[in-house]
Formats: sequence, C-alpha cells, structure tokens
Amino acid sequence: MKEEKYNAEDVLEQIICIAYYEHDVAGFGRKVADVLYEQGYIDEAVYELLVGK
Repeated sequence: MKEEKYNAEDVLEQIICIAYYEHDVAGFGRKVADVLYEQGYIDEAVYELLVGK
C-alpha cells in the first residue's frame, strides 16, 4: 500500500453512496471496509478481519 495523503471528504462521499445503494448490512460493511482499505485508512490485517478472511 503506497503512502498518500488521506482524503476524508472523498471517503465520506463514497460511504454515503454505498449507504444509499446497499440494502444489505453485511454488504455495506464489506464495501465500507474496501473503501477504507483502498484509501489507506486501515491496514491489511484489520481489513481481513472486517471482511472475514
């Protein structure tokens, strides 16, 4: 994972869109974990724990 400046506004916008379109709580959690991991807010171990790997 490369170091980048965090963009909380972009992440929040993505999470709001996920919340609007996702009707399954488990699916919402996985997609939020994906966004947080891709943006560098959580490390791989936390990501794997959240998505059940």
